[in-house]
Amino acid sequence: MKIFLTPPNEIDSLWSEVAPLIDKAFDHTQHDIDADSVKEALKNSGMFLWIVIDNIDIESIVICSLLDYQRTRTCFIDAWSTKSGHEFNKYYQFTLDEIENFAKINGCDFLESRVRKGLAKKLTKHGWKDTHSWITKSLL
Repeated sequence: MKIFLTPPNEIDSLWSEVAPLIDKAFDHTQHDIDADSVKEALKNSGMFLWIVIDNIDIESIVICSLLDYQRTRTCFIDAWSTKSGHEFNKYYQFTLDEIENFAKINGCDFLESRVRKGLAKKLTKHGWKDTHSWITKSLL
């Protein structure tokens, strides 16, 4: 199993494989957002696409953004999805270690995300704090 940060110039070549996973992640949001609505941001480095490959198949994706607040910087996880819709635990630590490292290298003080309650419950077991389905994890 390997995780890769997808270079923006490779988004188009991977799109047919990753778009369904991105849509699956956004199916749980309250907003009118889908894969096509984030494609340009992924291609222009406004958002970052991570892919997890097991053997030769893309099994999981994570989309994140770097956000600057007045005194801090965060790595916001916009979407997280697995191909099966399950197996979150199989990919969690492996994926998060890389994203935490990426966030620290980019000067982030914490990770944050909006998640559905079921995922929030799982993540609180890994050091996340459930704040009304807005979860945070300190990197300090």
